[in-house]
Amino acid sequence: MRRHALHLLIALQAGASIAVAETPLGKRHYPVDVRRPGMAAEWNLAIDPSRQGQTQVCEVALPNGGAVELYQPSGVLSPLSGVNRALLQVGGTYRLRISGLPDLPGVEVYPTVELIDHLHAPPGTEQDFPVPLEITAADVAAASQNRMVTKVIYLEQPDLALPAPQENGLHTTDFAASANLIQMADERGRPVAILRIGGRTPDARNPDPAFFSTSGAVIVTEAPGKASTKKAVAASAQTPVQKSVKSSPSLASMPATSPGPRPFPE
Repeated sequence: MRRHALHLLIALQAGASIAVAETPLGKRHYPVDVRRPGMAAEWNLAIDPSRQGQTQVCEVALPNGGAVELYQPSGVLSPLSGVNRALLQVGGTYRLRISGLPDLPGVEVYPTVELIDHLHAPPGTEQDFPVPLEITAADVAAASQNRMVTKVIYLEQPDLALPAPQENGLHTTDFAASANLIQMADERGRPVAILRIGGRTPDARNPDPAFFSTSGAVIVTEAPGKASTKKAVAASAQTPVQKSVKSSPSLASMPATSPGPRPFPE
C-alpha cells in the first residue's frame, strides 16, 4: 500500500492589537476562512453528516520533551503520557496545555486543535496512522510574545505529491499571515486538522467555558503494543495519506474569537 505524506502550512501573526484589512483571496470567493476557529470543522460536518461521530488518533510532538495535557469539556486536564496521543472527534475543537519545555522554562501555552476530517486507515490499524501535531520551540516562543501561529495539516493529492521523502517530520510550506491556509490546503489535498498556537491563557478568577473543549470527552491512548490508559474507540478508515501546510512569518492580526453558537477564542 502506498503511503502518502502529511504536509503542513503555517502562518505567524502579530497580536490582535494590530488591525489589518483582509486581503482579497482572488477572483473566486472562498467562504471558509482559517481565521475563524471552528468554521472549517462545522462546515465539513454539514456538507457530509456521515463524518459525525468519526474519531481520529492525534499525536502531539514537542521539541526536546515537555508536558502535554488536554482539556476535557468540564475544564479538567487529562495528561498525555508516552507518545502524547489522544482520540479526538471529527468536528470538534480541543484545547491543550503545553508546559515544561527544557528550552523555555516557565513558559506555558494553550494551543487549540480543530479536527476537520479523519484518515481512512485499514480497520484495526488506526493507532499506526496518527495525525501529527508538531509544536516547535519557535512556535511556543512566538505565542509567548502574543503572536498567533496557525498550522493546517492536510492529506496530499497523489498527483501533487512532493518528489521528496518525508523523513524529518512534515513537509512544511510558509505563507503570509493574510493567506487563507484552508484554501491553500484544499487546493493541494484534503485538510485534516488546524493547530492554532496563541498567547491566550485561562482566567483563574472568571473561567470562560468557551476556553475549554466544546466537543466530547477526550480518550487518552498509547502507541501500538503499549497498554492503553483507556480503551480507544476504533475509527473508521480508508487508505491514509497525510500532509500539512503553514503560513510564513508576517505581521497581521487574527480574529480572537470564532463566530456562531460555539465560540472558541484563542
